[in-house]
Amino acid sequence: MMDRGRLTVPDIVYITATLAFVGALAPVFYNGLDANAGELGTGEAYLFLLIGPLLTLVLMSVIWFKATEGV
Repeated sequence: MMDRGRLTVPDIVYITATLAFVGALAPVFYNGLDANAGELGTGEAYLFLLIGPLLTLVLMSVIWFKATEGV
């Protein structure tokens, strides 16, 4: 018998909803960041620019750990 974790239907719905949420808010966030770029320092601007990729990395890590948690 396999001891491997599996992605279930609620997991897929959660992942899809999260991707839709992040995808819908990313343009709004980056437009606001562009409008206020003059107010930010270089380090702060880089930090805010990394939020999108870091959100994606965390989501992919959660999916991977969920899919392999029984190993």
